[in-house]
Amino acid sequence: MRFHKKSSTTILRFKNMNKVILVTGIVSFLFSGIWGCKAKKEAVKDYSQPPSWVSERPVNQGYYYGIGSAPKRGSAQIYRQRAAEKALSDIAAQIATHVKSKASMYRVEDKYGIREIYESQIKTQSEDFLEGQEVIDEYQNEDYYYVLYRLSAQTYEQKRNARKQGAFDAAEQFYLSGIKKAEEGEYQLSVHYLLKAIEIIYPFRGEETLVTNNQDTLDLFAGPLEKIKSIAHQLEISASAAQVKVSGDYFDGAEITYMVHDNLKRAVSEAPILFSVDGGYLISNRAKTDSSGKCTAPSIQISDKRNHTQLSASIDLSQWVNQGTEIMEIRNLIKQWTESSCEVKLVN
Repeated sequence: MRFHKKSSTTILRFKNMNKVILVTGIVSFLFSGIWGCKAKKEAVKDYSQPPSWVSERPVNQGYYYGIGSAPKRGSAQIYRQRAAEKALSDIAAQIATHVKSKASMYRVEDKYGIREIYESQIKTQSEDFLEGQEVIDEYQNEDYYYVLYRLSAQTYEQKRNARKQGAFDAAEQFYLSGIKKAEEGEYQLSVHYLLKAIEIIYPFRGEETLVTNNQDTLDLFAGPLEKIKSIAHQLEISASAAQVKVSGDYFDGAEITYMVHDNLKRAVSEAPILFSVDGGYLISNRAKTDSSGKCTAPSIQISDKRNHTQLSASIDLSQWVNQGTEIMEIRNLIKQWTESSCEVKLVN
């Protein structure tokens, strides 16, 4: 890599330009360190003419190239950092297109909304796995600074495949732990483990995520989702009465007991319950079952002058899900699933 002074033909050779830089999404932090080191060296000089890569990306099947530019405003560290971010984003966009084209070969479970989740986040996935990129050239004129990055396609695939295998192993263990806890009736912990499996495999969504365990084939992304949905269908809620007589405009709720059990009639503790009422105001709209799988109804201020008020209670699995993952696509997907509910009529 050569840089020419306007007033001299002295050739400057930069060393150590092939340092491996780990990009984890916090690009600003990483590149402040990189350009901080470069600031100790002599500044990039102008070319007499812009190199060809400024207007046209180099083509080489063995590499991804990224071009970034930024106006020369503020300190050199700031505009170099901005140009570097754009160059890496350029590489990530190319990788995303490549990964997306390969994904069409793999099975994607539309019934769980996985395809939509995959499409919405694929570029972020590519940025997460950028490793081993290197600065190939730099150029600046009076107004703009340009930088050219290169990433070996082989290096990218090798590092990504190694991470993928590690993620598969960890996700499979969390999945099996989730299955075991569900069999033991510990559903909250089961959902927690299943969500961990999903989070680990999440960067590889849309690709082939199949593994073989004891001659059974498991999809590490769709499998945990399917099991969580199965748990939602196994849990049932019931009330101690279908109708309760109420005097006045206040009901303290103690007369109604709710019970949550699974399909084997085992009591489910810590089950999240969501209440709603037609014709009144709830003092609280959420509750959890105790160790015996029970909870009482909330207090209600009755406002409707009709002869009855309807109190509804449903199992709210989204409370477990929101505690277990911050991935909004997963939260929103599970929120759409229908869960067990029951109604009690409060009669004046």
